[in-house]
Formats: sequence, structure tokens, C-alpha cells
Amino acid sequence: MKPLTNASHDFIFAKLHGMWANAVRGDSLQRLIKSTTVENLQRELTALGFANTRRDGFHKELIEREMTILNTIRGHLDRRTAAFYDALGARVYYENLKTILNYRFFPEHEADITSLLIELPWQPAFPAQDLLKTKDSDDFLRRLPLANAQDAEPLAAIIRELSDNLDIMAAECAIDQLFYANTLARARATTLDIRGELSRLVRREIDIINLCMLLRNVRTYHLPPERLHTLWIPDGDALPVAAIDELAASPSHPAVVKNLPRTFQALLEPFTTADLYVSENALWNALFQDAVALFRNFDRPSLSIAAYPFLLRSETLNLGRVFEGVHFGIPSRDMHDMMIGA
Repeated sequence: MKPLTNASHDFIFAKLHGMWANAVRGDSLQRLIKSTTVENLQRELTALGFANTRRDGFHKELIEREMTILNTIRGHLDRRTAAFYDALGARVYYENLKTILNYRFFPEHEADITSLLIELPWQPAFPAQDLLKTKDSDDFLRRLPLANAQDAEPLAAIIRELSDNLDIMAAECAIDQLFYANTLARARATTLDIRGELSRLVRREIDIINLCMLLRNVRTYHLPPERLHTLWIPDGDALPVAAIDELAASPSHPAVVKNLPRTFQALLEPFTTADLYVSENALWNALFQDAVALFRNFDRPSLSIAAYPFLLRSETLNLGRVFEGVHFGIPSRDMHDMMIGA
């Protein structure tokens, strides 16, 4: 890790606004949406600076790009805010771990997983082949690098339980729970000028993830409430686990929406019979608008530091959706409805 410069908030505010002005959004995003063919899309992406325009490399480069930007910004921050940015960057570690667990405990998935892992020089490298060949959970845990030392005990519990029951869904959700617990703890430890707003953004994201899982279950999976209870991410803003548990007994999508807090209810009522992605996108758009409002608060420039990672995340998601949309031949008018903040 590079040493922190702890630059002034005015300097960081100007830097972040310059970066956001040059983000792939607005007209540049529309050009991608209107590419219509894979060849046109590849040319547009090359012009934007992407080196890997083929499917197997693009998504990795996209995540590496997001994390490199976050890591560059964290070098200008104070220690506590940099620690929050580090927690966000650890998302890559946890996603890599999920991949390794899938291939370690379900060896019928034969592949060279090194091509699936995202390697960042400032994060611990996974000895993938060694981990896949471990003889038991203890051996696996001895060889497993940690992004955070405090993860040792919870990860050991997750991996031992996975070894016993082979419940990969539960393991992946437990890893997500760990990621958000660490991220929220770091948000709550930042300086007072951003702590409240930053914590609320993280907690609203938790609400969205839980609500998306709930709606998918009502529409598709139909897991029993007692099973869902173990999968929720705790510490949401408007939807604590007890409230989500009650909603899990709802018989339909409209019934869920009818019993949501008023803010979510008003947001989702128009879409109860639409495809599920429309409701999910409405939720992510609402979080985006919350972040934009903070980002544009010229009276409190420090809030741009809290908001920017959420804007950057939306840019990454949009680029990934456009890439897949063009490859699957989704019409541009439909793709536009899938964009966050468009």
C-alpha cells in the first residue's frame, strides 16, 4: 500500500468531480448502448481505453479498473477513511474466495480457475492450485490468505460448515454478510463529517440486496422463511432482519410491496407485475440518487468522498450490463431501462 497523503477535502472534492465528469455515462454510455453489434461495441470500448474487449477478459478488466480507481483515491485520504475504501476493495477478495470454494468443494467443475480470479497487487494472492488440492478444511485454512486478520475465525466457521453440509448458497451468503459487516464497521469508524451519511449509504445497499433476494424468492425460488432467515445481511437501514423475516411469509410480489416501509412501497408499487429486473433497477437507481445528492453538496465537500464509491459502482454495473446486452442482442431501448442513473 502507498503511504496516505491525507489531502484536503477541497482537493479531493475537485479531483473526484473531475473523475466523475470523465466517467462513462451520459453521451458516452449512450454510444455504447447504441453499438448494436459486438464489433461496434469493441471499437467503442477500445476508444474508451479498455484493452480487453472480448468476453473472457472484459469483466475482469472492468472490476480491476474500479478497484484501481478506489485504491488511487484512498492514497489521498485520512487513515480511517482509507480503511473504509480498503474494505470496499476487499470485495474482490471475497468474490475470489467464493470461486475457490465452489471449485474446491465441488470438483466436478473442472477448469483452470486462475483465469477466473482477479489479482490486485495490493491484495493477498490466492495459491489457487494448492487450495484446490488441500486434503481437509484445516489444511485449506492453513493455506488461505486473509484480507483482514479479524476474518480468521468467521471464515474458519464458514469453511468448516461448508465442508460438513456442502451448502454453497449458505457459505456465499455468509461471506457476503462478513463483507458488509466489515464495510459497515469501517464506515462507522470514519471521521464525524462523513460517518452518518456514509453508514446510511452502506445500510441502504444492504436493504436493497435483502429486498432483491426476497423478491426473487417470492417470484422464483420459494425457499421457506426459516431458510431465508440465515441468508439475510444484518443492519439494513429501513428493513431490519425481523421486518424482512415477516415479509418473507408474503404470498406474492404485490403483497411484499404492500407491507414495505412507505419509501420502498412508493418506489416499487408501479412495477409489481413487471419483470423483476425493473424493480431491482428502481432500487439501485434510488441509491444512486441518494449518492448523487451527497456528491453534489458543495457546502460539505467531504461528502463527495462518501458518495463517490457508490457512483463508481453504478458505472461498473452499467458497463457490464451494456456489454452483456449487446452480446445477447437486447434492443437499445430495453438496455436503457437497465441502466443506473441514466
